[in-house]
Amino acid sequence: MTSRPAPADRSGRRGAAPRREHRPARRWWSHPALGAGLLALLFFLPTIRYGWVRDDHQMIAENQFLRHPRYLLQLLLTDFWSSPGGQSGLWRPVITLSYWIDGRISGWQPGWFHAVNALSHAAATALFALLLVEIGAGAAVAWFASLWFAVMPVHVESVAWISGRTDVWCAMFCFAALWMHERGARGTSWAWRSGAALAFLAGLLSKEGAAPVLAVFAALAWARLADSPKRWAQFAVETAPYLVITAVWAYVHQGIAPADLTPAAAWRHSTPMERVWTSVATLPSYLALLLPGHPQGPDWLIAPARSPLDPRVILGVLLHLVAIVFVIREWGKKSRLSAAMLLLWLPLALIGGLTLTRGVLLYGGRHLYMGSAGATWLVCVAGVRLWRRGMSPSSLPRWTPAAIYAAILAVSLFQTGVAMSGWWTDETMYRAMIRTQPDNASGYLGLALVSIGHRRDNLALEALSRATELDSTRYEIATYHAAIASRTGQWPQVVAWGRLARARGATEADPALMEVNALQAMDSLEAAHALLDTLMATHKSDPDVAAAYGKQMLAEKKPARAIKPLQYAVGWSPDDATLAILLGDAYARVKNYEDARRELQRATGLEPGNIEAWLRLASVCHLQGDFTARDQALANATSLPGADTTRIQQMWQKMAGLGEPGPIDK
Repeated sequence: MTSRPAPADRSGRRGAAPRREHRPARRWWSHPALGAGLLALLFFLPTIRYGWVRDDHQMIAENQFLRHPRYLLQLLLTDFWSSPGGQSGLWRPVITLSYWIDGRISGWQPGWFHAVNALSHAAATALFALLLVEIGAGAAVAWFASLWFAVMPVHVESVAWISGRTDVWCAMFCFAALWMHERGARGTSWAWRSGAALAFLAGLLSKEGAAPVLAVFAALAWARLADSPKRWAQFAVETAPYLVITAVWAYVHQGIAPADLTPAAAWRHSTPMERVWTSVATLPSYLALLLPGHPQGPDWLIAPARSPLDPRVILGVLLHLVAIVFVIREWGKKSRLSAAMLLLWLPLALIGGLTLTRGVLLYGGRHLYMGSAGATWLVCVAGVRLWRRGMSPSSLPRWTPAAIYAAILAVSLFQTGVAMSGWWTDETMYRAMIRTQPDNASGYLGLALVSIGHRRDNLALEALSRATELDSTRYEIATYHAAIASRTGQWPQVVAWGRLARARGATEADPALMEVNALQAMDSLEAAHALLDTLMATHKSDPDVAAAYGKQMLAEKKPARAIKPLQYAVGWSPDDATLAILLGDAYARVKNYEDARRELQRATGLEPGNIEAWLRLASVCHLQGDFTARDQALANATSLPGADTTRIQQMWQKMAGLGEPGPIDK
C-alpha cells in the first residue's frame, strides 16, 4: 500500500512539508484586508463630525507651541506633554508630527483629525488581515478575526477620540512591521526587512506599548525557521535588528523624557502590597473589556485591589499562568499561536509591571487596542477548528461556532455604535462616563469643568458635590471651586481654594494663576509676587504665567520689566485683546507711544466693543499730539453700549485743560 503524504500543517508545527507554500495571489477584491478595512472605515466615518474632547484641547486645539512652525524640532525632542505644560515621561514624536501636519492641512479643524483616525483604524485592520494571511492562518481566520477587530467596542476610545491616535498608530505600524518582516522571508530581498525595521521604529515612536512586539517577531521567526538547519543563526540575524532598535530607542527615550508616569487620580497613595495585588488584578480587569456585552465607557476605571483575596487577584494569577504555559507549549511545538498569545498577553503584563514598579495604574479601553488583535486571532482560530471538525463529543450542531461568531459581531456592532455617540463633545463624553461608571468621580469632575465653561455654575456645583462624595481628595474639586469663585469676584475664597488645590498635588498652573489673580485684586502684591516667582520657575514656558507676571510688574509700577513677558504672551495669543491692552499700557508707561498706539489699535480691532481699549488709545494719541485721533477714539468709546459718559467727559476735559496727562488707569 502506498502511504499518503502528511498534509502541510498551517499552524507551523514540525513536519510541515514544505513550511510555507507560495500560493497564487488572492484576488484583491475578495481579500479580507479590503473587506475588513472598508468596514472599519465606514463604521467610524461618522466621527468626522465630532469635535475636540478632553486632552484634545490642551494637546492640539489650544497648543500654541504646535501652531508655531519654528518650535517643531523642539516638540519632537521633548516630553510628549511638555508643550501643554506638563511632564509625562512619554515620548511620542511621530504622533506630535502628525498633529502638526494635520493642523496645517485642515486649518486646525477637528473633522480632518477625526478622518485621519478613521483612516488609520482602517489601515490597521487591513494590515492585521494581511499579516494573518501572510503567516498562513487561513482565509477564514483572517476574515473572522479582522472583521471582529474592525468593530470591537473597546476600540471606540482609540478611534473616536483624536488623542487616542497613539494606540491606533502604534498598532498600525507594528502590524505593518510584522507583515513586511514575514513577507520578506519569502526571498532574499532586504527591502521588505528594511521597511519592517522602519515601521517598528515608527511604532515605538508612536507609543511605548510597541516594545512587547519584539517578542512577537521572535515567536513568528522561531515557528517559521523550525525546519531550517541553521535555525539559531537565522533566528539571531532576523531578530537582532529589532533588538538593537528597541535598545537604542529605550536609551534615547530615557534621556528625552526621564520623568515618571503620573499616578492615577484615584490611586495616589498606594501601599507596596496594594501595588502587588493590583498589578495582578489588571489582567482580568482588562480582558473583561473584550467580552461581548461587557459595559463600555470612556476612560473605563480599573479599581485598585486592596487584598490578595480579591477575586480579580486570584483570577489574575491563574490567567498569567495559563498564558505562560500556553506560550511555552506552542513555542515548543513551533506554532505561530505563541505569537498570538504574546500579542495579547505581553502588553497587559507590561501594564501590570508598571503598576508594580512605578505605582502607576493605567486604565481605559484604549490600552487594549493592539492586544485585542491577539484575542481575535486566538478566538477565531479556535472557532474555525471547531467548525471544521464538528462539536463532538457534544451534541451541538456543527454550525454552532458560526452562530456564536455572528452573535459576537452583532453585539459588537451595536455596542460600538452606542459607545461612539458618547465621544461627540466633552459634555456627551462625560455624561457617558457618568452613565456607565456612576461611581467614578472623574465623570462628575469633567461635567463640572464643561459646565463652568458654559457658565452653568449651578450644574457645576451639583457635579462637584457628587464628586466630593465619591473622592474628596481630588485636587480638581478645589480648582473648579476656585474658578467659580473667581468668576463672581469672591477673592478670599479663590485664594483658599487655590491653596487647597496645590496642597492636594495639582501640578497645573491654573489653580496658582487664579490665586495670583485674586491676590492682585486684593492688593496683596507681595504674596502674589512670591507665588509668581514659583510659577516662573516651574512653568517658565507657559504664556499664561508670563502674562500674569507682566500684569504683576505693571501693578508694582515696573513697566520696563513687564514688557518682555507680555511680548512673549502676546506672541502666543495674538488674538487676545486684553493682552494687547496690557502690553500697550506697558509701552505707554515707558513713553514708547508709537508701540503703545500700535498695540492699542490692534486691541480695538480685535474687540471693537472694548471701551477700555478705546480710552487708552485716546490717552496715547493725546500724548502723541494727534488730537483728531484722540477725539475719534473718545467718540467711539462714547457710542458703545454701557459707556460711562461722565468718566469719558471728565477725561476729555482733563486732556483739554492739562494737555499732558499720563496714561489713564482703570
